[in-house]
Amino acid sequence: MDVITTHLHPLWNGASVDSAVIWVAAHHEEARTLHPDRPVIVGEAGWATAHDQQGDQGRLMRGAVGEAEQARVVADLAAWTARTRVPTLLFEAFDERWKGGDDPTDAEKHWGVFHADRTPKPVFSRLGEFIAQAHKPPADDLLPAGLYESTENNAEPHEVCVLGGWRRDTPAAP
Repeated sequence: MDVITTHLHPLWNGASVDSAVIWVAAHHEEARTLHPDRPVIVGEAGWATAHDQQGDQGRLMRGAVGEAEQARVVADLAAWTARTRVPTLLFEAFDERWKGGDDPTDAEKHWGVFHADRTPKPVFSRLGEFIAQAHKPPADDLLPAGLYESTENNAEPHEVCVLGGWRRDTPAAP
């Protein structure tokens, strides 16, 4: 095994906007402790802009959701990736209306930094600002933050939003 990939979703685990990145950092460190001989990357992290108030989402998702909240968590994630240089993929590039249940507020439909119609949410408009504040210019061996096309596992091409810290030679780099 070359690398450990973990998906860290603080919203699903009851975190607030204020504690989201603290939760991500703690769980990333736990994975690093369990696998000290392998790099641990964050394959998914993000914050939804809506969630169903009923069922599992109502019970598990205690943090406030919305576009301002998503922007705050992404800004905090950008600062964390700059400090730690942990390769981090932002979940996710686009809202996907087909995901989740019938409720239009189902969180699975609302993780993107773009709306389903491909118009940017405020977080995407500010992503460059967050990254510029948090990151020094990327070293030659790091991919700059941005939107990349990926064909992971020979699947159909899809967009991947790299928040930062991704080394060009990291296995599974976009």
